[in-house]
Amino acid sequence: MALSGNFWVAVAFLWTIGAAQSVAAPVRAAWLNREIDSSARATSLSIIGQADALGQIAGGPGLGMVASRWGIPAGLLAASAVKTPAVALLASLRGRRAVPPPIVEP
Repeated sequence: MALSGNFWVAVAFLWTIGAAQSVAAPVRAAWLNREIDSSARATSLSIIGQADALGQIAGGPGLGMVASRWGIPAGLLAASAVKTPAVALLASLRGRRAVPPPIVEP
């Protein structure tokens, strides 16, 4: 999107990204609700939300400064570079299944 150079191509990318995020959000929520133990679910989901907010607070101004100084395409490229480690982590976890916790009898 950052390197498209054409407004309508950028809009198409924006719509595609928005559609992918709309589909991914409920899938992620369902997966998290299935994989997290019910005794720790609320805490885990809260931590995930707080980490997201912290990332926006910590990264947003810096990425905005990049976009202000070098242009919006540079800011978009910097934002994609920041997300690259997450993509690499998710790719390395592809196909793995979480190990269920041991059953503890009272």
